[in-house]
Amino acid sequence: MGISALPEIRSALSRSFELHAQASDEDRAVAATLWHRTLDMSEAESHSHAAYAFFLLAKEDDRLAAEAEAHTLKKLINLGEGHGRGKVFSQIRLTAVRFLAREPEQACDDGDRAIEAAEHTTSAMIRTRLRELLAESEPYVDVPRVVEFRDRLRSTIGRLN
Repeated sequence: MGISALPEIRSALSRSFELHAQASDEDRAVAATLWHRTLDMSEAESHSHAAYAFFLLAKEDDRLAAEAEAHTLKKLINLGEGHGRGKVFSQIRLTAVRFLAREPEQACDDGDRAIEAAEHTTSAMIRTRLRELLAESEPYVDVPRVVEFRDRLRSTIGRLN
């Protein structure tokens, strides 16, 4: 639906966070049993969905990158132990968001953390997301720090394949 649905997206996300705040631990446990598979009903996962929604919208309007960034940071803060793969995905998303926000130096710093974390995983999807960072960083190929980051990224992708 794109950027034209921004009011509805904000409303739905706001309502989702309100309902999450009102739910008891028992409510969350029961909700997870109502589905055929276990769903992550955590605050961190709610922020992940919001971050992804705003990330997609920020590709159309980079002013929304700040909202994607805020939700991604909240996910990283609220993510518990044992979520290594989820943390890697969030760190990769934060890197991509920072490129969209026209913060290439910060994106490279975040990207270095994503690369370090990714080196300890074996996931085809993480490799795919790392390759997507090459495209996200493309507008900044004239920035020396980005050139260095892209070289490290290519090297890491090659090792992970």
